Amino acid sequence: MFPGLTRSAQTVRVNRRGDERYPSVMMIDLRFSRPIRLPGGRSFEPQLDVFNLTNNDVIVNMVDAVGPRLGYPTEILGPRIIRVGFALQF
Repeated sequence: MFPGLTRSAQTVRVNRRGDERYPSVMMIDLRFSRPIRLPGGRSFEPQLDVFNLTNNDVIVNMVDAVGPRLGYPTEILGPRIIRVGFALQF
C-alpha cells in the first residue's frame, strides 16, 4: 500500500512490567517562612525553601530496552536546592 514506508525499529519487552523495582525514594522538602504585618493591611514574608534536604541521588529511570545500555540510568533525583525569596502583599 505504501512501499516507501518501512519500520526502522521495533520495541520488544522481555520482562513484564513491575518485574524490576527501583530503589525507594526518601525526599524531604522544607519551607521556613514568617509573615510580618505592616501598616495599611500589608504584609512581608521572607521565605527559605530547601528541596531534597538529604541530597538523595536515587535512580528514577533506566534503560529497559535490550541492548548494550540495558540497565544504565537515564534519570536520577535532582540535587539539593536552596531557594531564598519573599512575598509582599499590598
